Amino acid sequence: MKTSILKYVISLSLVLLACSSLMAQGHSNGQQVRRELERTDDYIVRAQEAVRASNNPVAARTLSQAETKQKNAWGQFGQQRLSIALKWTREARSTASDAYSQCRNTEQIEGVVLRKLERARDVLDRAREAFSGKQKAGHRAMIRTAEDNLTRAWEFYRDHRYTAALKLADQVEKAAKRVGKQAETQGREATLYQRRWEAVDRRVQQARETVGDCELKTAREHLEHAVEAMSLAEDLNRDARPAASLQALKRARNSAMKAINECQGLDPLWSRHQKLSDQAERLSEKSESLSGPGGEAAQTLIDKASRQLDLAGDRLKEEKLKQAITALQAAQLALRQAERYITSGS
Repeated sequence: MKTSILKYVISLSLVLLACSSLMAQGHSNGQQVRRELERTDDYIVRAQEAVRASNNPVAARTLSQAETKQKNAWGQFGQQRLSIALKWTREARSTASDAYSQCRNTEQIEGVVLRKLERARDVLDRAREAFSGKQKAGHRAMIRTAEDNLTRAWEFYRDHRYTAALKLADQVEKAAKRVGKQAETQGREATLYQRRWEAVDRRVQQARETVGDCELKTAREHLEHAVEAMSLAEDLNRDARPAASLQALKRARNSAMKAINECQGLDPLWSRHQKLSDQAERLSEKSESLSGPGGEAAQTLIDKASRQLDLAGDRLKEEKLKQAITALQAAQLALRQAERYITSGS
């Protein structure tokens, strides 16, 4: 009897000891899961701050999913389903991390779009300044369209519609570059026209002085044609028609030379003078397409030849044949040297 009682007491002690151990282990696991849940709570709070700052709807939806998972995790924890609670809270933390990453991507995209908008604005400003109010109606329309698109792009940017903003900013930059290139071309044409106009104007003035002492009707008619062509060239230039204005200048120069030749009896020298003048004009047109030292050297020689031709014309008018011939030879030499530069292309 005593032996049976002793065995029962020993068995009961072992059972109580095992239950105590299991309870202690369960309490320890519960504390660990709670710490994991609280850690996820803290992470979600940080993610909420980032989502509010980025105003990213995709990140907001992802964060909402994380919050739902975390709510389920706390529910499972309250029912002592620790392994399920741990699974849910870890999933919630991973989802909150995705939302946070989406916010960081938004910041990076926002920076890219902002720089693109600022670059498009700068390019458009330069294109607008390049024309300085002298652009054609088509150019003005292009600039207005670009300005409107840039305004819309900034509105998209402020509304966090970055893809639309980036697309419009790219269109603005391309349009502005196109307008700027056209402005650069127009500027070169304006410089060429001004140079030609001044040269032809000198020739017309020379013709006017020569015809003043000449009673030939045909010479006066050629001079009138030259003056009319000069006036037409100015009108065409104001209408931004560079090719037509240069053609009008060429007609003016030819008419002026005819007027001079009519009043001078030195036909062979005047004929040579005309040929060299034509050559100088052709070489000047070719030199415009050259860049670098070769083009500059060629144009310098052409300018030198033009001065010698002006001198030769004055000496022919004064019937100083020797001096006229010397000037014509100097002009011819300068043009030959210029032609070599142009032919070599350097």
